[in-house]
Amino acid sequence: MLIRNSLQAPSKIRFTSAETDMKASDLVSDICSKTRNKSTCLQVLSHKHGANLLEIAHTLTENAQTSAVLAYDTVQVLVKLTKNSSLKERYRSCLGNYVRAIDGVAEWKQYLTQENYQNLPSIADAILKETESCDNKFEQPPSEPSQLKRGTQFFEDICSILMVVSNRLIGGIV
Repeated sequence: MLIRNSLQAPSKIRFTSAETDMKASDLVSDICSKTRNKSTCLQVLSHKHGANLLEIAHTLTENAQTSAVLAYDTVQVLVKLTKNSSLKERYRSCLGNYVRAIDGVAEWKQYLTQENYQNLPSIADAILKETESCDNKFEQPPSEPSQLKRGTQFFEDICSILMVVSNRLIGGIV
């Protein structure tokens, strides 16, 4: 698990009717305007018309899980196909990053389900740092393969949405 804080009491926040009744299109627009890639956010949340913040959050966990697993699977294929031992080691290290990211998504979902929103931003941040750590392994040549770069970028965009939703759930300003 990425975050363990047994000293902190669960944060069970009840939403006001203004928060839960906000028009979905307004809610989606507001969330997406605060992410690092608004167009990806709008694409991911476009089918959530009529959804409230909690429904969006639950959907995001599925999107995050799927995109993290796809990136992990891409790295696994690259490990098997590459002959370059130093590149293979980078890929193996990325596999570890994605295992931790996948575990982080599961943890985020668990806290969400328990209505313990207080830890969600730090978990989302830790998940994002794992994917960025994989990216950083390719700052020196050879560069990150395009299929991995696209998968990582999409997952990082999802993490950005998780961060915004996390902050909204705890009533933070985003």
